[in-house]
Amino acid sequence: MHPDDFKIYLDKTYPEYWKTEDNKYIVHQYRMKHKNKQWHWFDCSEIIYLRLEDGSPKQVFGVVHDITDRKKAEIRLAKYGKELEEKVEDRTRELQDAQNALLNVLEDVNEANQELEAANLRLKELDRLKSMFIASMSHELRTPLNSIIGFTGIILQGMAGEINDEIKDQLERVHRSGKYLLSLINDVIDISKIEAGRLEIYTEEFNLDDLIKEAVSVLDTDIKNKNLRLEIVSPADLILTTDRKRLLQCLINYVSNAVKYTEKGNITILVREIQGKIEITVSDTGIGIKKEDIPALFQPFIRIESHLKTKSPGTGLGLYLTKKIITEMLKGEIFVTSIYGKGSTFGIRVPKQI
Repeated sequence: MHPDDFKIYLDKTYPEYWKTEDNKYIVHQYRMKHKNKQWHWFDCSEIIYLRLEDGSPKQVFGVVHDITDRKKAEIRLAKYGKELEEKVEDRTRELQDAQNALLNVLEDVNEANQELEAANLRLKELDRLKSMFIASMSHELRTPLNSIIGFTGIILQGMAGEINDEIKDQLERVHRSGKYLLSLINDVIDISKIEAGRLEIYTEEFNLDDLIKEAVSVLDTDIKNKNLRLEIVSPADLILTTDRKRLLQCLINYVSNAVKYTEKGNITILVREIQGKIEITVSDTGIGIKKEDIPALFQPFIRIESHLKTKSPGTGLGLYLTKKIITEMLKGEIFVTSIYGKGSTFGIRVPKQI
């Protein structure tokens, strides 16, 4: 027996022979010299079926398995997991730095936009630089981030081999953080494009009922997990001609917020046609919003303080982006009403056709 394992045997395993009940297994692992002169790991399960009068074991029956290959695999997996963790941490730090740089640049661009009204030449130059920035950030940030999300997903599915619970937990955190960061990048890039006047509208004819069902399906799991009751009241076969993708994006933002800030009760989506415009409201029985906080809701990077804030991660850009899309792209308007502690209603009004 290996000297290190022999010491463990004397200090821990051997005393178990005295205190373990008869017919109860004692399981331990140790290394022994193989006939090939190499140390091999063995798993031993022993049972005492005869003792002397002083209680000492007289006869012990045991089954021994050579687990050397398994031990080597565990060592390799632990080493691989550590290397992977280090790589993910390095990449995450790089992405966090890139995110900070992106937000800093965005602030600079917003400040520069205030000066563009007085200088047409400068406007053209800054517009060109902004386009380069958007294209560069879209590729340089999204591409490696999609790789991180994709490969961590593959590992979590077990396609690269089995992983232990600790590594799985760490990879799940990386996976969630990656998806959160990708969502932030997409929102910031969309806002940059809108403010640069480069986010194009693609109109198409579609059934509003189908769009609402698609928005709800995205959040179906979260709705069911919180046991919320969802009600949809919408006229049948209501046809719109507008940018379907952007309207869906705004509706998902509304429903997502309703789910996040409603701990129990109902979420209601109501659709009405009023004088050639379509009004869509999303009402909830959530925590509500204080009257003095409502004006700040549609400002960038603003999140209202509440006890659910830490449980519901967000960028503070969703409502700001929704307002930009509805008012500047879809020629509509937004509104909100709320009673603190009882719930809120967020609404959209857009033309049936643009």
